[in-house]
Amino acid sequence: MDKLNKKEGISSDKDFEKLKKILSSLEIKYKKTKKEILNLIEEMETMPVSIFNNTKLSIPESIVKYFVEEKNYKYSKISKIIKRDQRTVWGFYNKARKKFPKKLKINDSKLIPVSIFSKKSLLETIAIYLKKNFDLSYHDVAVLLNRDDRTIWTVCNRKKK
Repeated sequence: MDKLNKKEGISSDKDFEKLKKILSSLEIKYKKTKKEILNLIEEMETMPVSIFNNTKLSIPESIVKYFVEEKNYKYSKISKIIKRDQRTVWGFYNKARKKFPKKLKINDSKLIPVSIFSKKSLLETIAIYLKKNFDLSYHDVAVLLNRDDRTIWTVCNRKKK
């Protein structure tokens, strides 16, 4: 239990007991199993847009570095989230570590749900999500993702064709 407490940021046994009670009440109220509730919570997970501000890392490298170093996720879990092979995820992390050994700077101003990822380009998925859901211009999306405006325009308009 100590390992879980440290990993999840739970400060005491009281907090853990509160979480168990909340989970039990959700189980009764929504007639779902604990596992189903935890899966729903996991689907609602988000990641900060600020992880893409690093000029040295690609979009996939930033995502994988964030999940490995900030969330302590295993490659298998990351591969399910971003819908890529585990070996590819390992490759992204290996490159990211070499290119940028420091921790990512995280500012939680804008959050992206991890459930948006599909087999498409990760940049395309994120750019379209930011454009639609935050009503941003191509320039604003480009600034957030540290990419050229023309690149963002291209990836967003590729879907229209």
